[in-house]
Amino acid sequence: MLLLLCFHAGSFHYRFVCSLHPPGVSCFYASPGDSFPATKQFLEEINKWTVQYNVSPLSWNVAVKFLMARKFDVLRAIELFHSYRETRLKEGIVKLKPHEEPLRSELLSGKFTILSVRDPSGASIALFTAKLHHPNKSVQHVVLQALFYLLDRAVESTVIIESAVRVQMVKMSELKEHLPQECLPEYLGGSLKLDPISWNCSFLPQQNGHPDPLDELILVPLASPRDNGSVHVPVPKGMTVQEVLEHVKQKQKRGIYEEYEGIRRRRPLENTYNDFWRMVWEQNVLVIVMTTRLEEGGRRKCGQYWPLEKDFQSCYGTLTVTNLGVENLNHYKKTMLEIYNCESRERRLVTHFQYVSWPDYGVPSSAATLIDFLGAVKQQQRVAVSALGPRYKGHPGGPPIVVHCSAGIGRTGTFCALDICLSQLQDMGTLNVYQTVVRMRTQRAFSIQTPEQYYFCYMAIIEHAQRENLLPASRPWASLEKS
Repeated sequence: MLLLLCFHAGSFHYRFVCSLHPPGVSCFYASPGDSFPATKQFLEEINKWTVQYNVSPLSWNVAVKFLMARKFDVLRAIELFHSYRETRLKEGIVKLKPHEEPLRSELLSGKFTILSVRDPSGASIALFTAKLHHPNKSVQHVVLQALFYLLDRAVESTVIIESAVRVQMVKMSELKEHLPQECLPEYLGGSLKLDPISWNCSFLPQQNGHPDPLDELILVPLASPRDNGSVHVPVPKGMTVQEVLEHVKQKQKRGIYEEYEGIRRRRPLENTYNDFWRMVWEQNVLVIVMTTRLEEGGRRKCGQYWPLEKDFQSCYGTLTVTNLGVENLNHYKKTMLEIYNCESRERRLVTHFQYVSWPDYGVPSSAATLIDFLGAVKQQQRVAVSALGPRYKGHPGGPPIVVHCSAGIGRTGTFCALDICLSQLQDMGTLNVYQTVVRMRTQRAFSIQTPEQYYFCYMAIIEHAQRENLLPASRPWASLEKS
């Protein structure tokens, strides 16, 4: 098996060619344009982060490469930057020492080679020969180190970023139709004479004595300074709570509705109960949040997918769920459930929250009650994660929380958007409701169903900020609620 890669640092043009068995080739292309304002905005946001961690700012050239990989979508480029950084840190691809073992041997093995020629468009060409790779003799992170090192040398840069675009399969016999003969090694039907080991030796001195400028950024701990495992990063045009207040005062309710119009987990059903609980088990879920009643206005909104009364049991495939007790609180119910896996004979506890004061297509009568409910959910998650003890090795925030309503977009979207924005405010000091909802809709269509729900997010954030003394104790925004 042979993997042939072509990439161009200037226009970020890529062509990946892979021969399989039977032989086949995959081709990828990308040619994004340039944008000075986007690069400036990207650097402003990223360098807020570098200042926070007291590390050197990101350079303009490196910023452009991240933006090019995401077609100058600033928010997506910021996410890519942090994902890239975290991946390199987790995989140990930092402070590479090509002259030392085992990286030196991996570089000189010949399995991954940057060719000495470029294709007609100026793209660099790299070969990966799978038959030279022996998993029982190579450590994965060392293979990745070699891959990153050689790719970086090929484009004379410290950053290589993948760009997924169009895929086309061609036969190996047609490879010469995609690359000229002089660009292909002799064993692939070309005229290029290639000695991978000797050629790779020439790459070794280039990095000697010149540390990767990204090393400092990569080595920043993954957890936030508060050591709470936050997943939030600075977002473009993030607002402080005071700026959120001024934004709402300026636009008024009608303007916020118009802003919403510019954007534009389904409930468990009887035939999906088994799948639902299997998902809960497989994902190690500790908390389930339900933001709907079983029936509203004479219409069924959700199935009864858990035993409703204490000591009652229900079986869902190989899982048995037992109700250990129900606590009726203001505006919501809290039920402790035990899941028993009949195959592994393992037992787990799950807390089920049901918010009962939220009308369909509407908003809660009080933002304070929903914020308190959100606080109770997150507190229970913290308690449950702590109870797992040292055996839990996942994200510090714990396993995912399952949230659903009826359709899984209106109340669920509002609840999740509010949680994200308030978490951003706590971790970063800024937030952006509009961008949060836009990003949510790329993953869950129509998240937040109505302008009223969208406007409610703003008012809930302002009310939360006042309760936390982030805004004056007086309520100069009270009139906004009726505007």
